[in-house]
Amino acid sequence: MLAEMERLQKEAERCREEGRWNEWEVLKRRYDVARSHLVEAGTVRVGGQYRVEDHEGLFTVTRVRGIMAFGYFTPPGNDPTQEEQAFLVALLHPPGDNADEK
Repeated sequence: MLAEMERLQKEAERCREEGRWNEWEVLKRRYDVARSHLVEAGTVRVGGQYRVEDHEGLFTVTRVRGIMAFGYFTPPGNDPTQEEQAFLVALLHPPGDNADEK
């Protein structure tokens, strides 16, 4: 799994450098799926609030199924959305964690 993740990262970087953005997005998502399989069970908890990479506000988890966390997103200063959303568990970070600021 780690070798595949490294391969995906290198290929995505090459696509980014060459301006092939559609391919880069696909490879990035494949990398995130692989990374989600490595997240320890119980790391993402039902009822917990998390930052989601590339999103503002907090995401409150209502259920976890496999590598996906389902719940509701609260943008800063707004009421929670009523529509359930799902994110890969690797994209969730505790508030205050700067993991996506690389």
